[in-house]
Amino acid sequence: MVDLPGPVPLRGTAASPRAQAKPAISSTPKVASDVAGKSLPQLVELANELASGPPPLDYARIAQIRAAISTGTYRIDPERIAQALTGKGR
Repeated sequence: MVDLPGPVPLRGTAASPRAQAKPAISSTPKVASDVAGKSLPQLVELANELASGPPPLDYARIAQIRAAISTGTYRIDPERIAQALTGKGR
């Protein structure tokens, strides 16, 4: 799941059928299942394949954020955003 800026995690799901129709995609399903027992050239090929594809999306999290924005309950933490942009929050 993507950790987005904001002091409180969002809960619940959005009522959007389009957002709910798509499955949530984990950020590492292919990597976790394909890495074990691979040689270096195979790992390089797998890395290139993953890098050439689109980034993984968590449709459930997107729906939660959209719902929070539409109801006005999504809070933005400017300090956390600044830390993430400068790399000082790690």
